[in-house]
Amino acid sequence: MFRLEHVCIFFFLLSVGDSLSTVESFDPFVGRWTIAEAMSTMRSRVGVAVLNGKLYAIGGYDGMERLSTVEVFEQDSRRWRKVTSMNCKRSALGAVGLNKKLYVLGGYDGVASLRSVEVYDPETNVWTILSSMLKHRSAAGVTVLDGEIFACGGHDGLSIFDSIFESFISIGLIQRSPEHDTRP
Repeated sequence: MFRLEHVCIFFFLLSVGDSLSTVESFDPFVGRWTIAEAMSTMRSRVGVAVLNGKLYAIGGYDGMERLSTVEVFEQDSRRWRKVTSMNCKRSALGAVGLNKKLYVLGGYDGVASLRSVEVYDPETNVWTILSSMLKHRSAAGVTVLDGEIFACGGHDGLSIFDSIFESFISIGLIQRSPEHDTRP
């Protein structure tokens, strides 16, 4: 199980198409970074989320193509293992754990930003496609607040957003009312 006093951060540097598989972990009590177990796949623009005390690395770009593969880091064994791949290849995706499921939103498939949303159930090891977001988004910030998933900002291939336009809950999409929409 993850200890709350440690933060695990991934660094992926893209340099002339190079992606990394290395993982670094920061211990705030001693103020030191250490190298953690490397993933089996090189990934940049990867989605990362914690679910049920396990760290997931989702999709990304390996320097050649977008990925649909998913790896999970198990703290007790200190090892990465592969789980079922997503339905869609994507990098620059948003990912978050909620209610014992892992949600993946948007991203980039190598041609365009995506609206699609998938949910992973670790109990069945199955990905399911959900209803799409209202906007195409890659590199969006994604978080949970009061049981809802918020997709904030990102890039739609045409412009940069700076407002929250919608939120997801486990039973569907909630749209913002027009009076709260700050878009020009």
